[in-house]
Amino acid sequence: MTETQSMPSNGAELLHDLDIRWREYVVYVDGLTHEQWTVPADPAGWTASDHVAHVTAWDQAVAALLRDRTPMQRTLEVSDAAWAGGMDAINEEVRQRTMGRSVGTLKSERDATFADLRAVVAGISDDDLERPGGEVGLDEDGKCLREVLVRYLGGHYDKHRQYIVTLIEG
Repeated sequence: MTETQSMPSNGAELLHDLDIRWREYVVYVDGLTHEQWTVPADPAGWTASDHVAHVTAWDQAVAALLRDRTPMQRTLEVSDAAWAGGMDAINEEVRQRTMGRSVGTLKSERDATFADLRAVVAGISDDDLERPGGEVGLDEDGKCLREVLVRYLGGHYDKHRQYIVTLIEG
């Protein structure tokens, strides 16, 4: 969230915040050329395509966790070794699994996943959004699920949009 945005206080505000941050992310990446999606890479080898695939994979994992209580490790298809190795190891394994998908496929998967995730979040009651995130497996220092989702979703879109901006624009 930008400095001027306040923390959403209920489900409707959470969805509104999520929609705004999603649109900013999608508008930016969809404005890139095919070459910009696939060629510039950071020192670790990540391209804009890798970032989009990464965000989509994590959105799928959050949706499955919230909807079905499916462990994120399972949805992400990450080995026990990578899971134990921390975020860098997890994210690299996800990247290796999702590399090589076409831009069209990535956009289609991204959009379908967001629609699914948004529907899942919309189905969570305001009372349940105030319960500890740890109750569903998203523990963030005792924060409520609403606060955790702001960071896990909208914050993730913002962070990866910025990574892509830096990759493309320097």
